[in-house]
Amino acid sequence: MTPFSFIVFFFFLFSFCKATQDVITAAAMARRLVKDTGIGSMLTLMDADVNEEFQGFPFGLMEYYADGCTEQDNGDLLLFMSDLQMNARNARHAEQKVGFTIRALKEYNDPIGNISTPVQQPRLTLVGEVDHLPESLRKQNMACFRQTHKEASAW
Repeated sequence: MTPFSFIVFFFFLFSFCKATQDVITAAAMARRLVKDTGIGSMLTLMDADVNEEFQGFPFGLMEYYADGCTEQDNGDLLLFMSDLQMNARNARHAEQKVGFTIRALKEYNDPIGNISTPVQQPRLTLVGEVDHLPESLRKQNMACFRQTHKEASAW
């Protein structure tokens, strides 16, 4: 199967705002987290064409993404997916609204005592729709994706 690329348009849902943070501070942390991480969990609804028994159930798996691949750097995530992936098949069969959860993979906050838990670190869920990347932009964007994920060159 030939791989295809998606670009994902997202709106922010913040799950990591502290009571003392304002929206601007939370948005800046969200952009930093998205830029730093490169990996998250894509959430789709199971399509009947993919699996009739589980139609409508939520489904999520880890996916790589690249950020900042467009000139506007407008927060769109670039995903490289193929029909071998369940999320890609779910999204392809319908105008699929998706979620994409990203959590910190490094320390962002000062630990309390000598420990810091994942719950104390920033995390967010982005929601939006999946769209195919225009053919004219694929070569340039795949080069950007490979800069973020060196192992993707083999794919």
